[in-house]
Amino acid sequence: MTLKQFKYLSPHDQDQVLRKRAVIIGTVNGGEGTYTLFQVYGFYLEVLCQDKFVVPESINYFDEMEFLGPYLELININPVYQILNNSKT
Repeated sequence: MTLKQFKYLSPHDQDQVLRKRAVIIGTVNGGEGTYTLFQVYGFYLEVLCQDKFVVPESINYFDEMEFLGPYLELININPVYQILNNSKT
């Protein structure tokens, strides 16, 4: 599925893709609620939820790397370093 195809899905079908196929990258708290970034099929979904509700308030979708900034510090890459260090021995 491409980003363009995802955009044309119904809200219900977008929600199904999010729940069944997406991988969580990270979560940040903002003024309007909690933003959670997911990756699915090579693009990203940024979901805004109010703190009290599980239902998404909004979904922002993109495939540009420039929007990943707030989430990059949350990604733990220590396991990558461990794999690289173990492969050198």
